[in-house]
Amino acid sequence: MTDLLINEKLLKDIDLIILDKDGTIIDAHFYWASMIRLRGDAVLRHLKVSPSAKANVFNSFISSLGVDDSGYRLKPQGPVGIKPRDFIIDTAVENLKSLQYNISREEIVEIFLTVDRESKTNLLPLLKLLPGVETFLKAAHTNNIKLAIATTDISTRAQAALEALKLDNLFSFIAGADSIENAKPSPEIAFLILNKLDISPEKTVMIGDHSVDLQMATNSKLKAGIGVATGMLTREELSIDTDYLINSFLELTTTI
Repeated sequence: MTDLLINEKLLKDIDLIILDKDGTIIDAHFYWASMIRLRGDAVLRHLKVSPSAKANVFNSFISSLGVDDSGYRLKPQGPVGIKPRDFIIDTAVENLKSLQYNISREEIVEIFLTVDRESKTNLLPLLKLLPGVETFLKAAHTNNIKLAIATTDISTRAQAALEALKLDNLFSFIAGADSIENAKPSPEIAFLILNKLDISPEKTVMIGDHSVDLQMATNSKLKAGIGVATGMLTREELSIDTDYLINSFLELTTTI
């Protein structure tokens, strides 16, 4: 029987930990701001945007997808990092049409896929592992706690990220937004993982950096949702949805 110690709070008899990816395992700001900027560059090339208009179109595009005015951090409200890919694609189309560029949804889908393929060949430079994550994951795995991913990213990219970080062998299942119909905070992705691994919600916790992760834990009746303040929300903002809070994985340990 393995327990989780969260500062001075104890969660007993844990068989499974479901983790969000972006903002929880890896630095979401670095990863997604980089990806959105790559998408923006690809859009400019595809549309053959004039030199005089490039800055305006690029900044408007990345802002619509959730990059703040600095150009390198995500907005707390997303949509990237929170909403599913279909929503992001629709947002991109709407933004470009508002700028008087007639582009189809199919074209945006293909642009995104091209960026996915190109970045996937060298994904590691886009990934920054957050403090304490690797040590904690290895300890949980050694102590026979199963690990799973529930992410708004697509499954293949989540798998590729874990492979690049050499952490994929620690995980029993990876579920992306393409695996389900309804994104977090719907319990659907949690139910998929629980059914796949045949583990009860009473022996499962969710760790995430956003309210949708914690609300999903509640909606799927997991033992607990643990909020980690390494993503887009502060500890105070996360406290609305859970009493289990950490500043980083350095404050989380497994005990037998």
